[in-house]
Amino acid sequence: MEWITTGGGPLIAVPEAVLGAWQGADDEGDEDAGDYGRACAVDEYAAPIDVAGTPALVLGDDPAPTTFLPQCSLLVRRSAADSAEAALAAVDRALMEAAWAEQPAWNVPGPVLLFDAAYAAADLTDSLRLDLAPGRYRVESAYVEPDEHTWLVLIRLTKSVTDFIEIRLTGALPVDRDDIEDALNEALTGIGEVSGAGSGAFGAHLDVDIDPEAERDEAVDRVLGVLSRLGLAGMARIRPGDGSEWIEVGAA
Repeated sequence: MEWITTGGGPLIAVPEAVLGAWQGADDEGDEDAGDYGRACAVDEYAAPIDVAGTPALVLGDDPAPTTFLPQCSLLVRRSAADSAEAALAAVDRALMEAAWAEQPAWNVPGPVLLFDAAYAAADLTDSLRLDLAPGRYRVESAYVEPDEHTWLVLIRLTKSVTDFIEIRLTGALPVDRDDIEDALNEALTGIGEVSGAGSGAFGAHLDVDIDPEAERDEAVDRVLGVLSRLGLAGMARIRPGDGSEWIEVGAA
């Protein structure tokens, strides 16, 4: 079982599709600057940040040795334990005692690499590959002390059965983001709704959950229609479900 460690900062799981965009720590050693500074700003157990327009997952709060158990899609962080073996032996009990807290959802385009966020992709010498299927993942965390010698942080990744559409917005928008959300919710009545929103270095984003029984093509057409009517041609693009290709919004 392979464990990944850091020099004292956070770990980050970056999709292989955008791995080369991760620049790590600033050359001048400023921990608040660059990509590493953005990762260090995460003070939750897990939260996504943008990397070249694609979400990567930062594991913050504690620079603990970390491994991944694919059989239960679980990241195990060893805050304290007599040994790595003791930590793994305590996982079953920890799962029974865990009080899960939901973290922001994570849209994953495919396999990711987990490594010390201080390193640029070009300089990586140690990483752990998580062979995740494309899709949207529910992220939950829990801190558990299954015995007096073992303290663990667990991060559970659960692939959503709900279909979704990811929307990216860039530039000076002609309408408020709240108005975009309202228009999308109205157009998707009965088949979907906006479930999340945020902003980052690459602009704003919206996550839209779609009823898995709905026709994806119909949902895509409704979303594109709304964005086009709102004058967002050239400023918006969408990525349906587990696809890797973005669809640019054209003029109405």
